[in-house]
Amino acid sequence: MAMAMAMAEALWLLLSPFLFLSVSALTQTKLTDNPADELVALLNANRTAHKSSSLADNPGLACIALQYIKAYQGDCEAVGGSDAKKPPDSEFAQTFAPYCGVDASTLSPITGRFLDANPNMSSLPKRSQC
Repeated sequence: MAMAMAMAEALWLLLSPFLFLSVSALTQTKLTDNPADELVALLNANRTAHKSSSLADNPGLACIALQYIKAYQGDCEAVGGSDAKKPPDSEFAQTFAPYCGVDASTLSPITGRFLDANPNMSSLPKRSQC
């Protein structure tokens, strides 16, 4: 009986790290299953390729990115109700910043345009209008 208990304990000690790692991986997947996280990852990959520093974690900017994605996908109810209109690309930060608790005047201009040239992102829905 003591031998069986010792073997069970040894087996538990051997397998418990794998259980911990699998739970950690599942939790990480749930945390990053967010279109804003995908957008930030895409931006950081592009910035790193051009030897720029990565964007720092910022909940306010992540909120703005998520609002932009929702508007881009045509989910107008989620970004301002039934009367919402998707703002022009040049005004999206000013439109969504107040909702996300960000003072728009503290933001640097966001320039550039996204092109659907990344084969990993080709499954994104095409732009729809609010």
